Amino acid sequence: MLPEYIIPYYLHPIGSRMAKIEDCPGFETFGADVKAARKAKQLSRSALADMIHCDSRYLANIENEGTLPSLPVVIQL
Repeated sequence: MLPEYIIPYYLHPIGSRMAKIEDCPGFETFGADVKAARKAKQLSRSALADMIHCDSRYLANIENEGTLPSLPVVIQL
């Protein structure tokens, strides 16, 4: 068994789950803000997902399910 500090994040039981809003206070409206901005620009979810190089289902989870995006996706948004 590898020491915990050597286990890659995607194999670690905690690191393998997506961060949720309740894990990060201050981001409670992030998904709703992304959705409102997307709609204000009259972009479909699919079009925005293509622009930021992510899957539209991932973007839907950000907008509707309280999933916090990875830092590269935050930067793209």
